[in-house]
Amino acid sequence: MKMKLTALLLLPLAACTPAQNESTPAPAPAPAPVSSPQPSPAPAAPVQAPSPPPAAEPPAATPDKSPEGALAVANSYFGLLRRGEYAKAWTVWPGPDSGVSRNAFVARYAKYSAYDAKLGEPGPMEGAAGSIYIEIPMVVSAKLKSGESEQLVGAVAMRRVNDVDGSTLAQRTWHINSVDLTPRP
Repeated sequence: MKMKLTALLLLPLAACTPAQNESTPAPAPAPAPVSSPQPSPAPAAPVQAPSPPPAAEPPAATPDKSPEGALAVANSYFGLLRRGEYAKAWTVWPGPDSGVSRNAFVARYAKYSAYDAKLGEPGPMEGAAGSIYIEIPMVVSAKLKSGESEQLVGAVAMRRVNDVDGSTLAQRTWHINSVDLTPRP
């Protein structure tokens, strides 16, 4: 019964709508607006999640405290000198504590057109005042920009702080403590 009533109520509404017959043409669709071609938008840059702030010290960073670790740092240092990267080489020293400014250090080595060091086997590790020291014998062959050659012999002393409470990662990493060279006879 409800369905019949609904149909009867909708029937008068249908009669109010004008019917289209075949003799009355349907209105023409409106023409599409003409516009000049627009360049396609550039793809948006990928959105990257912000990176977490760096930790003060990476927890897994444990410097090599072996004689081989000291030798590796010394080889890296002399490799920097060989390539003329004097400012980077200066950072292997303990910075301002070395008593030599970066500019003075760079000036000291800028006089060379070639600088090569051959390192020997590290000596025994020795401890003193919370630090570990090791000496590595070396021979340097260098050529000055003036054309003169230098042959030097001596040792590089490496130092690192023992793993004590309060020490930083930088302190627990091998660095140059001193270089003692004399002209080769």
